[in-house]
Amino acid sequence: MRGVLLLCCMMVMAAFLCGCGVLKRFDYPPRGEQMVSFPGKPLYDVEVAVIPFNDRRANQNNHSTILLYLVPLVPYGWMEYTRPEEYTGFVSIAAYYMLPNVALAKAAAYNLHKSNLFRRAYFSFSEQGIDAEYILHADLNELYYKGRIISYGLSFAAPVLWLLGLPEGTVENRFSVTYYLTRRGSGRRLWVYKYDKVADMLISPYYNYGRDVDMFPIMLNQSLNEAVENLKSSLKRP
Repeated sequence: MRGVLLLCCMMVMAAFLCGCGVLKRFDYPPRGEQMVSFPGKPLYDVEVAVIPFNDRRANQNNHSTILLYLVPLVPYGWMEYTRPEEYTGFVSIAAYYMLPNVALAKAAAYNLHKSNLFRRAYFSFSEQGIDAEYILHADLNELYYKGRIISYGLSFAAPVLWLLGLPEGTVENRFSVTYYLTRRGSGRRLWVYKYDKVADMLISPYYNYGRDVDMFPIMLNQSLNEAVENLKSSLKRP
């Protein structure tokens, strides 16, 4: 019996290590999510350029506490990343590849164009040399990840419980952004909208495995949908 349990532990640990080799890339738009779109002609006959987001995040990545889950009687180990794209080692993935200030801005331009709110919305690396009447800016305040690997105090024997269906870990994604619109060449903000949300999930070899950072694009899409709706009601029709 002891040999069977040991074999199970080794199998689950092998699966865990293979899973941790998964490399995730920022993928947008998220599958199954809807984007706000207004019917008919564009509501405003103007162009809007979306420039790279301003990165206002803290820089406090912490990975050293993850191995605590291997210490007997310690219930879990954890990691916290304020800049998850700069670190490797998550609960069920190895790394998260993205360039936040550019990737998020391109996603915002995509949503804004699909919304049919303006005649045209597009991404630009700067305000220089463009004809758009308005510029959409954003401050990226948080793209925070926290993960826990749960050992239930059993150290190396924890995979037995994972194999039986108990959670292997938990993850938390927190996304905070402030959008604001200006007229090209002017620093005055014509409109401001802030979004700040947290999402969490359980991770197991049987469910949500490899989805450590999947809530980031979903929350980005939610934030842009809310922002577009708010922008529509806030701007004055010509």
